[in-house]
Amino acid sequence: MRSPSRPSPSFPAAPSLPRPGLVQCDDHGQVWLCEAVIRNGDIADWYLVRMSRLDGSDPVGDPVVLSPSEYQAFSTRRGLQAVLL
Repeated sequence: MRSPSRPSPSFPAAPSLPRPGLVQCDDHGQVWLCEAVIRNGDIADWYLVRMSRLDGSDPVGDPVVLSPSEYQAFSTRRGLQAVLL
């Protein structure tokens, strides 16, 4: 006799990993470039995202380095949307 199937557990979706070179615009019209995604070889699925604000095609100010949760909060708070070039 077959045992009743169990529903699979529901896990929250992981934040989408940006890729280097991704350009995004925020709700305030500022443009952000993902300069790098820095992975840690010792800890699986751990990375840092290095973002710079652009003025035209030039980075301005200091870059922002974010953990996955910080990137997710930054993206949500600023309403980041990919820019098609």
